[in-house]
Amino acid sequence: MLGGVGTLEADWTAGRQLLDTLGIPHHVYRDAPAEHRWDTAWLDPALRHLLALEARLR
Repeated sequence: MLGGVGTLEADWTAGRQLLDTLGIPHHVYRDAPAEHRWDTAWLDPALRHLLALEARLR
């Protein structure tokens, strides 16, 4: 899952705490653009981030 924080800080934090409690590995992308958008401007940086994570796993 890839999600931004924006105005959902409490939900984001609770979700992260649940992942930690359950021992589910995850990566935090705190510097992701958090501005709410209806277009696809967020897609390019998100995909670049995911592809960089994948490259590190190889």
